[in-house]
Amino acid sequence: MAVVAQSSYIFGLRKGVTNNLCFLDDQTVVFPAGNNCVRYNIDQKWQKFIPGEALITIQLVVDYSSSSTT
Repeated sequence: MAVVAQSSYIFGLRKGVTNNLCFLDDQTVVFPAGNNCVRYNIDQKWQKFIPGEALITIQLVVDYSSSSTT
């Protein structure tokens, strides 16, 4: 029988990541933690995880919503 571990909550930021905290909207922030990116809703207090690969290091979080497109 295989055992699968699943995160419930992740706290902390990954240091050394440029722009390591981004707002998706007025209630949701995204930040890297370990080899995951975490979406956290401030009002409803839930987290969703975007898993990273074991051999890939997250070095940058980019927020395209605030950039101008012309």
